[in-house]
Order: sequence, then C-alpha cells, then structure tokens
Amino acid sequence: MKTYNGKDLLMLLVESEQKVAVLYHELSNQVTHPKAKAVFEKLAKDEERHEEIYTALMNKFEGDLTVEVEDDAHEFLESLIKFSYFRNEAVKKRFIKEDALVVAEKIERDTLILVQELRTLFPKIAPDEINIVMKEEKKHLNFVLRTLENQMYPTLGL
Repeated sequence: MKTYNGKDLLMLLVESEQKVAVLYHELSNQVTHPKAKAVFEKLAKDEERHEEIYTALMNKFEGDLTVEVEDDAHEFLESLIKFSYFRNEAVKKRFIKEDALVVAEKIERDTLILVQELRTLFPKIAPDEINIVMKEEKKHLNFVLRTLENQMYPTLGL
C-alpha cells in the first residue's frame, strides 16, 4: 500500500482542461466549415468550465487529499500523470498538426480515465459535478471519434 495525493490528479485535470481549451480554440480558428468552427468553440467553452470545476474543488480542499492505494494503482496513477500529453514532451512530439483530431481523441480518453480515477478514489467529492463532466467528456470523445470515422480532415481544412 502507498499513499496517493488526489491533488496531483486535480492539478493535472486543471492543467489539461486549460490546455485542451486552447487547442480547441486553435482548431476553431483553423477550420473553414462554420459548423465545425462552432463545435470546436463549444468544446473549448466546456473545457474552460471543467477547469473551473476542478479549480474550485482544489480550493475547497486546502489540505491534502490523501488516500491509501494498492501499489499497482499508485503506479497506474503516476503513469497517467507522467505520460499526459501536456506534461510529456516525448508524447507531444509524436504528433503533427494533421494529427489534431488524434490528439483530441487521446486527450479526451485520458481525461475520462483521470476523472474516473478521481471518482473512484474520492466518491464523495462533488459527485454531481463529476457526473456532469463525465457525461460531457463522453460527448466530446464521441464527437472526435465520429469526426475521425467520417474522415473529416479534408473538410475541416486542417
């Protein structure tokens, strides 16, 4: 058993939501199709709101959010943080501009995993807000996957 501080997870979520909002704003500025532009702007606004939720949670819990976890769970959580797209330059360098939707898919999947881990470790922390975020992140991932499936790269103008 090891002690894990859930604030590390919250800090990563705040950072990720900030940066993915910037990514979606950039994509909105790059696309040529009005509907695609509107969708990326909505995604960006959702991510900015998620960041506010996680920041509020961090501020609410001034002390540590420590829990005891199994060694393998601790290792998994540390890997999630270490290999986050926004924290690991080696991961980031694997992608180029044309991979924007692939990056978005990775980020949305990673966020779902991070939020699920947060909910598992701290089930009583803002369950309503966490459920809302989970639902929205699933919608985001679904949009990205459908966009990839439809091979919209050429029509998005990326």
